[in-house]
Amino acid sequence: MKWEKFFMLFDFSRRIPFSSAPSDQLGNVVKVSTDNMASKLWKLFKLSVRVGIPATAVYVTTQEGLWGTQEETFLFYKNVEEILPGKETVISKDQEDKLTAVLEKVRVWSDPNHVPLVVRWNNGVIKAVAFLDSLPEEAKKLLN
Repeated sequence: MKWEKFFMLFDFSRRIPFSSAPSDQLGNVVKVSTDNMASKLWKLFKLSVRVGIPATAVYVTTQEGLWGTQEETFLFYKNVEEILPGKETVISKDQEDKLTAVLEKVRVWSDPNHVPLVVRWNNGVIKAVAFLDSLPEEAKKLLN
């Protein structure tokens, strides 16, 4: 009998016997609404979809290497290019020349021994102002 009442809670096509039916304070039988439970289930489903799709996208892209190091990201894009058919990149000669010039600038600027003219100019100005600032004190030291 105990399990029968339990399973009757999930069978909405059957009527609930009076002995286990909910009642108000006066003893009147109250109709149980399944709309509230259905709306709660629908809200739970919507929440799980709203959270599940982005979470799955982040998880999959992390596992594939999109959010990793530069090498992992490069391999990820190579794998995507292999999967997608007909996605060959065609570069014109003009674009190729511009790309080569940019890569050359990147190579020069990434060299740790390279000091650009602007930095050298600023260093010279700073040293000249520092020299003029300390000139009176140095002159006093030489004359004394």
